[in-house]
Amino acid sequence: MSIPRFAVRRPVTTGMTVVATIVFGLIALTQISLDMFPAFDRPVLQVTVPYPDASPTEVERRIVRPLEEGLGTVRSLESITSTASQDRGRVELEFAPGTDMDMAALEVRERVEQIRRELPSDVQRVNLRRFSSEEQPVLRAAIAWDGDPARLTELVERRIEPALLQVPGVAQVDFSGLEAREVSIELDQDRMRSQGVTIAMISQALNRGNQDVSAGEVELGGQRFQVRAEGQLRTVEEIEGLILNNRGVRLTDVATVVYDFPERDFFFRMNGENARQAEVYKESDANIVEVAQAVKATLEEISGTPGLEGVSFRTWQDQSEGIVEVLRLLAVAGATGGGLAILVLFAFLRRITPTFIVAAAIPVSLVFTVGILYIAGESLNIITLSGLMLAVGMLIDNAVVVVENIFRHREMGLEPKEAAIDGASEVGLAILSGTVTTIIVFAPLFFLPPNEMGTQFRSFGTSISFAMLASLGVAFTLVPLLAVQLLKGRMPEPGGFMMVLNRRYRDLLDRILEHRMAMASFVLALFAAGGWVLYELPRELMPEEDNRFIRMSVSTPRDVSTEERSEIFAQAERILLDNAEYLEIENVSAFSRGNFASIFMTLKPF
Repeated sequence: MSIPRFAVRRPVTTGMTVVATIVFGLIALTQISLDMFPAFDRPVLQVTVPYPDASPTEVERRIVRPLEEGLGTVRSLESITSTASQDRGRVELEFAPGTDMDMAALEVRERVEQIRRELPSDVQRVNLRRFSSEEQPVLRAAIAWDGDPARLTELVERRIEPALLQVPGVAQVDFSGLEAREVSIELDQDRMRSQGVTIAMISQALNRGNQDVSAGEVELGGQRFQVRAEGQLRTVEEIEGLILNNRGVRLTDVATVVYDFPERDFFFRMNGENARQAEVYKESDANIVEVAQAVKATLEEISGTPGLEGVSFRTWQDQSEGIVEVLRLLAVAGATGGGLAILVLFAFLRRITPTFIVAAAIPVSLVFTVGILYIAGESLNIITLSGLMLAVGMLIDNAVVVVENIFRHREMGLEPKEAAIDGASEVGLAILSGTVTTIIVFAPLFFLPPNEMGTQFRSFGTSISFAMLASLGVAFTLVPLLAVQLLKGRMPEPGGFMMVLNRRYRDLLDRILEHRMAMASFVLALFAAGGWVLYELPRELMPEEDNRFIRMSVSTPRDVSTEERSEIFAQAERILLDNAEYLEIENVSAFSRGNFASIFMTLKPF
């Protein structure tokens, strides 16, 4: 039994299947992830080793070179890029396309553990990071506070961070600019020489006297207990009383121990006010828009709770806002295009019923396609929506052919059911071959490498292919079913405009056939001109766009202190904020750490 025959003979089953498909697609529409672009993973691993108070030369010699030698023989490795800077070393490993990055990360982690024996003993941690386009913060928020910095750090660790981590879909929250008191030991060289104490002796004493040691086991009443001797230094007085040599010289005799905030080498301000920054990251399968909205609601909720008086939050970079706006514009453009296609269709069919039957193919096919994209793990983004928009005009092609042929069979005197079955079956092979031909054009996109462009083109081809398959299914099932129930009477005779259009088209064909060589020469010239224009067009990865933000990187001489840099930036911030209305500025944030400094301006949306 053919598909059109089954659809017509089993109207209840067909109708319920279509309804179930629509319901499934609508549910998927509420659950599918929203993104700006499809997610992709580059075959890149980054190994970063923090090494405070070290020069770039020392970092290169003691950190970077051992890592390069140890990681240079990792399988499938194509290139190594190393950077030695003040306070840290970084090695970036790029692997061959198609490499299993889970296995590569495991091998790199094992190599790093082997290399750690060659690294300085005071290296506290080695960070391994895998590149992913989803590892961008969902939003950035500024935390304003004018009170005790230590109190803010405590509030963040005990109140703010736990509240944000409880938001569904939040994977990680990073805070920058928080300050905590730390112990610093200021050595007196003269007293050290007089007491015969060296820096090595102080370092050994600190390491030896600041650790817990296992003291064995104790058996009591048939039960065995582990015993540990606690030797951690917990107060400034304990550190000052640390014995350095066998003559009883203590640390306080040769140094001053201070427990206070370190000298600030950074600043972060939002709209001229001192602030701290929070970056919120989502889980891989979470919806950006839902996570961002939930995080903002949580910040608004906790800002008024007891104990957080004086703390204010302000989001200044929110991915979800741009995503929602872009997707809204694309959806409006797609709906407008679909509406225009229906109007043109009505102008030719000149009857509401067949126009409605054909137009039904658009929403049903699109909703079904969204459901398939959700099952396939795709997101709703600029690329997939662009594919759906491109497919809107093609979705009605199959339905138009089927409806017109069903009408022809009705005019031949067949009953509605037989006309629907014969009309759809007769053109079935034609529309099937046309649909498959269209899909085959996009088949090479599915075999592109999984890099940024390959992922985007594959998502584009996936959305169009699924939409075309959905339109084929609608033409074989829903269109014949609706034709049986709704199509009545005869197709209207061509109007005066259509008759004139047909006559002019016939005359044009006659002239073309009379001047075959001239027409062939014209087509070849047109083809050559098009090729020349294509060759001369500028080439770029992505077109320029207005992201509604401006970032200014600022370089200052090395001898400029943090306080001086802060004052320079404050003057620039005042100028920008005073002209915010004219420049359409919404937020101005200034950041500086070490020699890196920048001013970030968020512009008002269009």
